[in-house]
Amino acid sequence: MEVVDHELIPYKEGFTLKLYLDPSLLEFSKELTELEKNSTSSLNQSINEYIARRFSSIKIYSCKVIIGTMIITTLSLHTDDKSIVLAVDNTYTVVAGDTLSQIARQFNITVTELRNYNQLQSDQIVVGQTLKIPGLGQSEVIELFGQDRYDTSVAISKHGWSNQANAIVLGRGDIAIDALTASVLAKKHESPLLLTRSNQIPKSVIDEISRLKPKTIYIAGGTVAVSESIVADLKNRGYQVIRVSGQDRYDTSVQMAKQINNKTEVILTTGDANSPDALAVAPYAGVSQIPIVFTRRDQVPGSVAQYIRENQIKKVTIIGGENAVSKGVINQLQNLGVSQVERIAGANRYATSVQIAEKFKGSLTSSSVYIASGQSYIDALPASALAARNKAPIILTARDSLPADVNNWFTTNKANLRQIAVLGGTSVIANQVRDQLRGKPATVDPPTAIPTQEVAPTVQFYTVRSGDTLSAIANRFGTTVNSIRQLNNLTSDMIQIGQVLRVSVEGSSDSLQKTITYTSHTVRSGDNLWNLAIQYGVPMNELMQVNGLNHNSHLFIGQVLQVPVHHIPVKPVVSARHGELLDWWSEARYVFSTGKTATITDFQTGRQFQVRHTMGGNHADSEPVTAQDAQIMREIWGGSFSWTPRAIIVEVDGRRLAAAMHSFPHGDQVIRDNNYNGHFCIHFLNSQRHSDGLIQDTMQTQVHIAAGTR
Repeated sequence: MEVVDHELIPYKEGFTLKLYLDPSLLEFSKELTELEKNSTSSLNQSINEYIARRFSSIKIYSCKVIIGTMIITTLSLHTDDKSIVLAVDNTYTVVAGDTLSQIARQFNITVTELRNYNQLQSDQIVVGQTLKIPGLGQSEVIELFGQDRYDTSVAISKHGWSNQANAIVLGRGDIAIDALTASVLAKKHESPLLLTRSNQIPKSVIDEISRLKPKTIYIAGGTVAVSESIVADLKNRGYQVIRVSGQDRYDTSVQMAKQINNKTEVILTTGDANSPDALAVAPYAGVSQIPIVFTRRDQVPGSVAQYIRENQIKKVTIIGGENAVSKGVINQLQNLGVSQVERIAGANRYATSVQIAEKFKGSLTSSSVYIASGQSYIDALPASALAARNKAPIILTARDSLPADVNNWFTTNKANLRQIAVLGGTSVIANQVRDQLRGKPATVDPPTAIPTQEVAPTVQFYTVRSGDTLSAIANRFGTTVNSIRQLNNLTSDMIQIGQVLRVSVEGSSDSLQKTITYTSHTVRSGDNLWNLAIQYGVPMNELMQVNGLNHNSHLFIGQVLQVPVHHIPVKPVVSARHGELLDWWSEARYVFSTGKTATITDFQTGRQFQVRHTMGGNHADSEPVTAQDAQIMREIWGGSFSWTPRAIIVEVDGRRLAAAMHSFPHGDQVIRDNNYNGHFCIHFLNSQRHSDGLIQDTMQTQVHIAAGTR
């Protein structure tokens, strides 16, 4: 029996498990035939052994075995509400019909591994023979995930809180930034941290709240993060609701800090939504009840500075390197009266998580550890409260292999680890990493001995546009002209518009993190917030927040405004045909900002047309620039405009972004002479519909196709 996929569906205090089998296997086809003639005992035994290996410490009520679209059998594993933990040992007893190949496949190992582990001279085995299975009988590896990030938060809650909870913390599930600092508050109340959509609580989350029966629900973030309609719904259900929010993410972190009794010390991390530093330090912060507050890279925000000054904070621990929090911030902290500033940082985000685990191992005393993706960590966010409750560290990993620093940490600590919890599905942490954690051989990244070591460059594809020179391109990507020449076998500095160049982006993955700087604008006659937002490529709401303005505020000539400038690093792509996969909220909307014109390439046909981003907040509402562009759109969609999403590449400012769009005209329009009455919608990773604030799965599928990640 070979399982090609599985699905965990929350049910009561546990799950229903669906196992999808490979129908091409000869052994299974034979087994399926025998099912009709005899019994299901052999198949049931295989299923029970699989569940014992993969899901040994969570409650599985039943298991449905599926091949194609047909349910082959259903096993009932729990008949009451008592949790049954299936026993696991490191041996297997050979039964009639077994072959070494079949047993190896059953345990997802190679024949060579099985033969060498048992010191077998051949592949011959006999009935009743006991074989030792590599990887079993070591640290228990469990997996905590659901069908999406919301169900994953429910799975984590069920795992950690089998009974009721006096309180819960509810955070936004599409952007993690506010909920990151709420983990300390969750630990204070010994409560789980659940995720919600901005305008609607998913049913599985509502059901979990009902099961937990909390008296109080803390909302992390403002009304944009979690709407007032959600608050009203929760109050109608009889819960006390307390919102903890500020003017922006930095002020929200301060308001969270005010909920914690510790007024002498803070942990300072970057306010970049893409950084997992706050997640890695959350267990220690929760156990020690030290607030986590956010800072800009080069400047301590005013609300944070005021909190430090008013509370006479004497100790600040900075998490992350200078690319995340610069030396200038340390100088500002000292000017605020902070006498002890300490930085914890590794060569990259993975090494930083290891440094945190080592630094605070006196407080994180559990024999458990939680493994989270360092690239897409939002699935793991709810586990920050659970890890703090269990006094266990959170270690970050790459998707496809354990980074060297992480692998070395596990090698050093394996004798003391009883349980390893993997957070999220195989899309964020691949099966080979799970196998590595179970002790199977795997390829490990080259060691990262010291932070100053050289890191291999990432290669990015760049399309030459009008006005480009090799020198300008090299400056843009932080590389050299000679490097571009060598990568592209150029014999001179001559380049042509439309030419695709390979460009190396030097540095570690953390050096590619987004940064924000600030410029100033002196208001002149005729200025208004909308035009300034378009001029500087930032959302108008963000411009207002930074300057303490609202929709009723009036500008006056000579007024100096602070304008955030978002520096979005170029990300590696799968191939020259695919686009960068950028998060809409923290990246894409600053690259393809309102007012910009872009070239759209239909991913399937290769046809191109021009569009302008004219409006929209949850995604990019755009319009064809000319009537000819509108006609090309019509032809791509088969002769008529349609709501059907298609994968596209958005080419803007020399970058190629993965996106998706439909072509149906609706709503308002700005361009009046393009033979197109309205606008259409362009979606990027994690963008939402305007109508209900939900992420549209069909759009996201096409975005991933354009990125080559699906």
